[in-house]
Amino acid sequence: MISRREFGAHLLRVLAGSIVATQPVLQWVEAQTGIPVNELRKSLVPADGLIVVPGDSSFKSYQAAYNLRTLQIPEIRVLAKSAKGIATTIQWARSNKINFSMRGGGHCYEGFSQNLNLVIDTRLMTGFHRESDSTFSAGSGLNLGSIYKTLSNTNEVIPAGSCFTVGVSGHCLGGGYGLLARPMGLACDNLTSVEIVTADGKILSASESENADLFWALRGGGGGSFGAVSKFTFRSHKLKNVSTFSVGWVLPVAKAMKVFEMWQAWAPHAPSEITSTMKISKDASGNIRLHSVGQSTGTESDLIKQVRLWASKTLPSRPVRAETLPFIDAAHKFSGGETYESIFMKGRSDYVKSPITPEGLTTLMTQMQKFGSNSIVAICDAYGGKIAEMSATSTAFAHRDALFSIQYYSQWGTARDTERKMAMSRQIYQAMRPFVSGYAYVNYPDLELTDYANAYWGDNLQRLKQVKSKYDPTDLFKHDQSVPLA
Repeated sequence: MISRREFGAHLLRVLAGSIVATQPVLQWVEAQTGIPVNELRKSLVPADGLIVVPGDSSFKSYQAAYNLRTLQIPEIRVLAKSAKGIATTIQWARSNKINFSMRGGGHCYEGFSQNLNLVIDTRLMTGFHRESDSTFSAGSGLNLGSIYKTLSNTNEVIPAGSCFTVGVSGHCLGGGYGLLARPMGLACDNLTSVEIVTADGKILSASESENADLFWALRGGGGGSFGAVSKFTFRSHKLKNVSTFSVGWVLPVAKAMKVFEMWQAWAPHAPSEITSTMKISKDASGNIRLHSVGQSTGTESDLIKQVRLWASKTLPSRPVRAETLPFIDAAHKFSGGETYESIFMKGRSDYVKSPITPEGLTTLMTQMQKFGSNSIVAICDAYGGKIAEMSATSTAFAHRDALFSIQYYSQWGTARDTERKMAMSRQIYQAMRPFVSGYAYVNYPDLELTDYANAYWGDNLQRLKQVKSKYDPTDLFKHDQSVPLA
């Protein structure tokens, strides 16, 4: 057997620009890896999926991953085009005991969509179909930006995340928070049905009336645990314009604490039309930078009045600014751009279920001051509104009583900085343990969580285990933080 490096180098010479792997190349791959890939080629017709291996001219374009820290190069990538293509590949992988991961249209913080053996990739599944005046179906390979832009043609929206390059699959399966969450709920709350390929290779529909237990689990249970979703059907909302705001401060810790205390007292209890965030970081001056932004489905004048209730009590460095925009323009404003990034990064999260004490805020901000400017940011997303109107057991998403979430986020440019950046992130996170709930958001996975299942799903965990045991009794769909068997 040759090494993986020798294997990849040989393929680069052999393929010489082919788009997808040919039969002779697959025979060579099979001989070197022991994976019976020609068996898959015979059963997977081109209309349902394509097989690519390292060295194919298209392989590199699909290899890009958001987090370079967790990047893995698979021996085989299957670009699925249909639920049947997914089912065929899963049946082949199961019968040949081949480990695999599912890859949607976006990114995973800890690389659960990466694998050294087989990746089943749905990024070619980008169909969008109008099901009724208020519902549409979306292929599992679509990203949020594509959906937003298509819906904007009819002045419609779904509540989901800000980043355009986030894939709809992982986002929705983990809950799906965004700047329309307080007036319209999470993305998973607006899901009406899914098409899913289960561990036995069956293609099922799940909704409130069909496979309802599976549908419950898929709304917040996270990706990669119950099967491979091939299609989502959502309820859309009519919305042409939104109002947005921004306001900022650069302050010493004591004054910054007072501003944050006002935000955390207001944001989760504000009128449900308004969703806001607060970002905390260290400024180049050594002080604390606070930047709050948000969006409202109400009027601009009402939004300004609400923000000034708390934001004007301490003179901002950047005064309150508000404007009314078409939703798609506001989405672009908050998106961070449409270019898919590949970076080194680490994210962690906390749910805050009672206001952070002055001691806790002092801890957070003084910890940030120990590191470089903007080395790490704490992004706080306000909950309440429609999120809290549903019970914690209505879907698998369990954290509906949270006041807000905190995401501790850092990114860097080269692998040599990884150890230092990870230690920094770990230090701030550990310092906050006495002041937070201990729960976390599954869409910001953290491999260092000691009890991830309880942190992500709380009291819903036992029911999730039961659903897992029913639909995937052999734990075929498994990654480092998937739902465990009962």
